[in-house]
Amino acid sequence: MAGSLITMDVMIGEPGVEFQGGTFITPNTDGSSTQHVVKQGDALLLLSHKYHNVEPVTQGTRTVLVVELWEGIEKECSHRCTDMRDTCERMQLWHCNKACGYMSNSQEATETHCLECDGV
Repeated sequence: MAGSLITMDVMIGEPGVEFQGGTFITPNTDGSSTQHVVKQGDALLLLSHKYHNVEPVTQGTRTVLVVELWEGIEKECSHRCTDMRDTCERMQLWHCNKACGYMSNSQEATETHCLECDGV
């Protein structure tokens, strides 16, 4: 299995000053929900598969650093890949045919690189 295990949200902005609204919410088993009031610099850690959401921001910009800890094979995909194989089906990597090691998910960029590459 692959996927996000732990999510950490760090409040970068200052609630009530830089933005209004945007409260972090988690549902409870009885159907109610819990609002998590955080201050600038506070962090919330949660199991990634647990439901969570943020109320709408009504004014300003809510700035948060989100870090996810994943298990599985390291990927270079630009999406939330849960494919357990070495190469993602949604991503084609193009390699330079010289010894430089260049690779890209853009065929055009790789072809342009190869035309200019001296193999180093």
